[in-house]
Amino acid sequence: MLAICDNCGKKYRTAPRYYNKAKYHFCSNKCRIEWMKKHPDMYKPTPGKKQDKGMYIKLTSLAKILNGNNVTDWKINLKKV
Repeated sequence: MLAICDNCGKKYRTAPRYYNKAKYHFCSNKCRIEWMKKHPDMYKPTPGKKQDKGMYIKLTSLAKILNGNNVTDWKINLKKV
């Protein structure tokens, strides 16, 4: 099946199962990355280590407020989850 790249407009071949699965279509990873830089509001990046660390700090702070300064048990439980 022929598809048109949403970034550069180039026609390229792809399998229908890939075309139907994706909302946006790109001829290469380079075009996908360029498009993502131009449209940061159109996709949600997956959470990375920075977001995870920030959430851990917020949860630790909340645990300190709720339990006083004794958060040792809570940290052990968080790692098991």
